[in-house]
Amino acid sequence: QLYSISSGLSELCRMMDGASNKAVRPSKRDAIVIKDEESTSDQPLAKSARRAAESVPSSEVVNLRKEVDKYQDACIAAKTDEIEFLKSLLDTTEKKDGEMTMEMEKNELAWENEVLTKEIDLMKEEHNDKMASLLSRASDSQTKDNAR
Repeated sequence: QLYSISSGLSELCRMMDGASNKAVRPSKRDAIVIKDEESTSDQPLAKSARRAAESVPSSEVVNLRKEVDKYQDACIAAKTDEIEFLKSLLDTTEKKDGEMTMEMEKNELAWENEVLTKEIDLMKEEHNDKMASLLSRASDSQTKDNAR
């Protein structure tokens, strides 16, 4: 593949050195532009870039490509580590959310159970009161019948 060194290498250098807060200035070597495979125009800039690229020794181009590959690999490794960290953070968050949701559901069910238990107790009391009232009436009725 053909690289545009002025933008590609400089940008990669800025990205890699940005963490150490070093100012990266493109060198003259970075200004050399290798023919871009999408550029087919015969503009003067493209012609001068082609001439400049042809004047660079192939061993230097190979070395620059190796440097670019090294920086790209480092960037990929850093992004991979960041992705793995974010995945683990997401898993932890989902687990905590799941535990919180289960705890909330458990508390809600316990509250509903308590409310239903109180309602049942009230119904039992009402039933017992009605039964006592009926028994009392029946007893009073029996006593009146016996008195007659």
